[in-house]
Amino acid sequence: MSRIYRISADLDHYMMCTLDDLDLLEKMEDFNIDALGTPLPFNWVAPSTAFIPSDDGGEQLPDITQWSTNDLIVSQDALTKLTPLLTPDRVEDYPLEGDAARYRFINPIKRLGNHVVDHEHTTASYYDDGTVEDITRLVLKQSATTDSPPLFTLDIDGGVSLYCNEAFYRAITQHDLNGLIFTEIAQH
Repeated sequence: MSRIYRISADLDHYMMCTLDDLDLLEKMEDFNIDALGTPLPFNWVAPSTAFIPSDDGGEQLPDITQWSTNDLIVSQDALTKLTPLLTPDRVEDYPLEGDAARYRFINPIKRLGNHVVDHEHTTASYYDDGTVEDITRLVLKQSATTDSPPLFTLDIDGGVSLYCNEAFYRAITQHDLNGLIFTEIAQH
């Protein structure tokens, strides 16, 4: 039985990584946040970063966190442990400057299309304009359940959230890597 999880940053217990918006836009004039979660259509230039205290005021650095909801900020140590899953055909790996200079920006490039989602059995909450706010139960068609990449985004929610398969979740727990929250949304 395989499981799929939605990933979010544990900002209650670990510091949050911020990218300097001004520095980001000065270095990458064509930066487009909506492009994250697919291969970037612009050249990445390492932006300045900072870590700020967690929601509970803690100053513990995470092994892995997120900047937006469909990317990862991964420490070098964690990246080494996850290398078998974070291959160039699955993610783009970029440098950072500042507080997170010893971390890497990981952009997952696999997006599962609507054709692999079983829309009849998938449930979600919606915004007033009809766009998906949150997928509460994801059901993939049989062919996609065995072939889901370790990290991916979905067309159904516009690629705004990051998901992982059970292999990625197990690697995080086996290596005792902190900083992420996993919400199970599918079981096949």
